[in-house]
Amino acid sequence: MRYRTAEHAANEASIQEMWPEFEALVPNDEVGLEIVFRALSTLGLIRCKCGSQAVVREENSRTFTCSDCRAKVWFTAGTMFFRVKHFKAWLGSIWLMESGVVVASSRLAKLASIAQATAHNIQKKIRLLVEDCFDAEAPAISAALFSSIMTKRSRGSLPNAHPNEELSDLCRERQSSDCSSRSDFDYSDPADTNFANADCQNSDVPGSYEAPLDLEENERRVFDYISYIPISFDSLCVLTGLSVGLVSSALVMLELSNRIICLDGDFFVRSKPAQSSVKSYEIHTESVQALVAATNRLIWSIHHGVSFKWLQSFLAMIWFFFDKIRWPKGSLLVAFLKSGPIETERAGNFNPSRLVIFPSVLSTVAN
Repeated sequence: MRYRTAEHAANEASIQEMWPEFEALVPNDEVGLEIVFRALSTLGLIRCKCGSQAVVREENSRTFTCSDCRAKVWFTAGTMFFRVKHFKAWLGSIWLMESGVVVASSRLAKLASIAQATAHNIQKKIRLLVEDCFDAEAPAISAALFSSIMTKRSRGSLPNAHPNEELSDLCRERQSSDCSSRSDFDYSDPADTNFANADCQNSDVPGSYEAPLDLEENERRVFDYISYIPISFDSLCVLTGLSVGLVSSALVMLELSNRIICLDGDFFVRSKPAQSSVKSYEIHTESVQALVAATNRLIWSIHHGVSFKWLQSFLAMIWFFFDKIRWPKGSLLVAFLKSGPIETERAGNFNPSRLVIFPSVLSTVAN
């Protein structure tokens, strides 16, 4: 096999080494189904619509019977695994990614012996799920920095033109509407846009997880440990060092002020602000450009390019691989179980933008 880059060769070596290990754990779809059921049970998400958690289930069945009201319920309903058939392929993709391995849809199709379209749909939904967990306060950079890898077409691509012409046309439209603005392809920027600059840190531009100043001390302490990845009530008690009563009281106040959302199973996440309320914080620094180059090389070596339409979701995956604080091992599977079904057709409502979200945590990788 001819490898595109050293990164591609190393990634393929990891796949060949780790896939047999995964198959020993999940040899078929039936075992995968049992793993999903046990994971849902551990998270306390197996319950009837009547609220009862007393259930009876036959092995290898997707349904259980409530011991109280005798109703029959699909336990995968309301999760990303609803109507899924190829549990081995889904869990294999998640397992490899949580192990730091990038797997393209064509490679997943061969590994799991599934259709290319099925593998492509699996990868697409995983990217969309991770993108949904983006820090809404993350800074943004010009999509033009990734123009060299925009070699794939989508439904939004212009006919008889290179795929990256869609971005070029968008930038030209913006320049014509605002002649005083600088070129979107001008990668230089004054030094005062650096992340470490004091003016930037003290401004009202969002870009961190710091708690609002109007919170009480206990509320602030609890809020600091809540992000866009679900965290359990027990974990908050351990991390904050506060008593169960104080944590519970702080959570109630934070929920009443719409700063957090309580999920099933006593898990908590931050509320995402409305898109219109998020200020665009565009960054151009040498460290960011170095990281962009590494990101371009990684996406090109594994996927051989990306379309403008799906650029943001691919950047979300780069965030997933780098940020092990927000994405520790096992967190992707938990996110799948706690997330509702995601429709890939929503990308049809793609709203092109010259800016793409670039999580602030990635800035530390290049420094």
